[in-house]
Amino acid sequence: MRKFIFSLVTLFLIFQFEIENADSWGFDAHKKITELAIDIILNLQNVKGVEQQKLNSLKKFLEVNKATIIERCIEPDLVRNELKDEQFNHFIDIDRYGSYPFGELPRDKRKAIEKFGYENVQKNGLLPWRIAEVMDSLGEAISKQDNEKMLRYFSWIAHYVEDAHQPLHVTENYDGQLTNQPGIHSRFETELVKYMISKNGLNFNPKRLASELGNFEPISDKVKFAFDIVLESYRYIEPILEADRFTKDKIPIEKLYRIEKRDGRTRYIYSEDYYSIMNERLGSLVLSRMEKSAVRLAYIWLNVWINYYK
Repeated sequence: MRKFIFSLVTLFLIFQFEIENADSWGFDAHKKITELAIDIILNLQNVKGVEQQKLNSLKKFLEVNKATIIERCIEPDLVRNELKDEQFNHFIDIDRYGSYPFGELPRDKRKAIEKFGYENVQKNGLLPWRIAEVMDSLGEAISKQDNEKMLRYFSWIAHYVEDAHQPLHVTENYDGQLTNQPGIHSRFETELVKYMISKNGLNFNPKRLASELGNFEPISDKVKFAFDIVLESYRYIEPILEADRFTKDKIPIEKLYRIEKRDGRTRYIYSEDYYSIMNERLGSLVLSRMEKSAVRLAYIWLNVWINYYK
């Protein structure tokens, strides 16, 4: 009976009030991941297959521009209202293309558009192709030593790679709207991260993670590399939704959240009890996705740098 009542309440909230926006990783998480990726590179002493001079030049660039890159990694979110098509670069609803591993979707963007039409492909999200495109743009900027564009694309590729590691960026059910779990997007990627930071500061070990880049192999297919991240992220969608269901079932409705009205909006602020249980069930997943994101980002930076730096 309690679950039935809660479902009715949830449906009412969906249709009557504005739920928190489903954007990308919260700003805190984006900056934490970008900082960690920089620290991973700075902790590299040598990398098999990489010229020491090129590694040192990358380390120098990141060290000098660390604060700027960290601050600018959230820019793609800040310009979403100004740039008409930017919103489609942050996600891919890959489960609109059949079932895992979604072989119906050509990985080649041109072929995907030929098969499904441009409007459908755009509507379903362009994230993995965007990652490949910005890698190319970063490479061109490095080859020309265009410092302003280098800073932009070092920062922007960080944002997109980080989005690809957020499981709710790769599904049609991005905000739990299809499973009666509205608002799960921001609860998972923003509020839970804030809770974890408040409790333990999200302490990472960049020296340990740097060891994962010890044996370097070039990225031969940028689009495949990005899609592999998407497919990996997809496997964690159900654990996130299950944790939310479990947590809600453990907490009386009156202790689950409070309603706050501000600037004409109605928001649902979930309790510390909620985030405490979510942390127990998903804390390791959050840390793992952030660490993997930082390692992959560092790997991409290193790949592009050694291919284009002269």
